[in-house]
Amino acid sequence: MPDALTVDEFIGDTLNDVRHPLKSDFISKISSVRCTVYSLDEMQNLNSIVVFPMETFMQGDIKSDLKKPFEKALKDYEYKYDKLRKEKLQTMKETGCYVPEAFTEGMTKDLEKERRRLQLETCEYLIKVNELKAKRGADLLQHLIDFFYVQTHYLRECLGVMDHFGKSMTDLSNRVNELHKINDIQKRRLVDTREEVKGVLDKESVQTGVTYAAQPTPLNRAFGTKKSGFLLKKSDGKVKRVWQRRRVHIADGELCLYHADESKPPVRLTLLTCQVKLPTESMDNDSILNHSTGGGGGGGNQHSTTSEGKLYFDLVS
Repeated sequence: MPDALTVDEFIGDTLNDVRHPLKSDFISKISSVRCTVYSLDEMQNLNSIVVFPMETFMQGDIKSDLKKPFEKALKDYEYKYDKLRKEKLQTMKETGCYVPEAFTEGMTKDLEKERRRLQLETCEYLIKVNELKAKRGADLLQHLIDFFYVQTHYLRECLGVMDHFGKSMTDLSNRVNELHKINDIQKRRLVDTREEVKGVLDKESVQTGVTYAAQPTPLNRAFGTKKSGFLLKKSDGKVKRVWQRRRVHIADGELCLYHADESKPPVRLTLLTCQVKLPTESMDNDSILNHSTGGGGGGGNQHSTTSEGKLYFDLVS
């Protein structure tokens, strides 16, 4: 396989053939020109496969018919060359006179038009390849350089904006903490107000539905009637049980035990020692006392029985 020509070698051989047709050896290098064009075309196809993402950027530059004019000119030249060679050899064989110099000179003159067409199409193809290399090489790198400078300028502008807003971040953070505190205070007050109103409504509903006949325990007003604080309860975890703090509020005879999420309604417990209901059957005091104390009531023990009954109800209440 003949060696491929470089662009400089092709230019030198072509100019030498144009200026000195009789002294040029361009005819002997036709196979090298063909090898050069085919190798360049193979490299373009390989580049299209490897650099597939660049196909859109290079759309319209690489075409399958890029070397068709060259192939046509080469085919015409080879056909005309073979035809003239056979004719001249046949003529020399018939005349019996074969002069190599005359044969070469005649072929050069007769194939001048086809040779010039082949040289023209080869130049056109190499110019297209050169433009494509420039677009993929220098032009692409120039675009990358421009993109780098634009991106650097954009990032500098971003840093300037971040520095400008960063100076006020401390004040903004303090303001956010204040807003959190205000919101927490408002939420706690609203929760307390809601629970107080809800407790009043629940108490009214309980009082209207059930009548309590319990003897009230004497109260010491020095300790107050309301109490708030925290209790510790164990968690319900199966693996690890820990102590948890729960807020407790006592007021109006009720104990409110809050959940971990205090926005949920608490568990309410009524602080009563007993609840007395009227019996369905009419029973006198003696039968009640006999049933409760386990003894029979006689007439002689009426006074002691009455005092024992009073003590019993005091203890129960």
